Amino acid sequence: MTQNIRQSIDGDGIAVLLIDVVDRPMNVVTPDFLRELESCVDQLAANAAVRGAIVASAKTSFMAGADIKDMASMFERDEAGFTEDYDPNAEPGEIAVEAEEPAAEEEAQG
Repeated sequence: MTQNIRQSIDGDGIAVLLIDVVDRPMNVVTPDFLRELESCVDQLAANAAVRGAIVASAKTSFMAGADIKDMASMFERDEAGFTEDYDPNAEPGEIAVEAEEPAAEEEAQG
């Protein structure tokens, strides 16, 4: 189980991912939420007993969108030539950032 997503699998192999972003009145997409969602999906995909999945909200609305501050910082990192390597085993808030390697063609031109 993660902090923002509760996961269960019934006897018929149907998984339920119940989204409930903590400390927020509405569910929003944050980097932590995306890491948790990726981890949950990876776990379900690796489980041969899972035949399908339902994604639902524990709140009255499903999802409000993304936190604009979080999105802006992700775009700034992308524009600076960095990519994020999401590690499902990382601690919340911990992101491994690696500089992208220039393509061989770009090196030959420059």
